[in-house]
Amino acid sequence: MAKFLIDANLPYHFSLWNSSEYIHVKDINERWSDQQFWDFAKVNNLVIISKNADFSIKL
Repeated sequence: MAKFLIDANLPYHFSLWNSSEYIHVKDINERWSDQQFWDFAKVNNLVIISKNADFSIKL
């Protein structure tokens, strides 16, 4: 079961998240707004991994 949600700004193919604990937004919907991304993570109790420094400030 996934525990982490990877943001679209991070590479899809990366060995660290090559397991069932990670889900990349590209596997769901890479065109989501930040709000949709946050909502999905919250509903599914996922930790967001992003390199956007202001990602948490936007919402």
